[in-house]
Amino acid sequence: MRTEKRSPAGKPGAEIFQHCVMTRARQISRVLTAAYDQALRPFGINATQFTLLVLVHELGPISRADLGRRNHHDRSTLTRMMAATAMMGDDGVAAIMGIAAKLPKRGA
Repeated sequence: MRTEKRSPAGKPGAEIFQHCVMTRARQISRVLTAAYDQALRPFGINATQFTLLVLVHELGPISRADLGRRNHHDRSTLTRMMAATAMMGDDGVAAIMGIAAKLPKRGA
């Protein structure tokens, strides 16, 4: 007879779910991303695109490869993000960069 240690909730994965830092961090990330996506929707962008624009604002001129390394994105993901952001047109990018410009720079 095989005995299986069960968590207090009665499900084998519940203990991992309750105590795994990675699982919790990913859940929190999804919740925060959804909140930012909703707040940024009127500007026609999502949280990922906003992050990209803020990085470009903070770092200044930067190559695509360096931007990808700084933001931990592979080339194809970064290309899709940049294409979607470029579709916003100059007015959309300017509006978001105006918001990003109001953010405090690191070390300020």
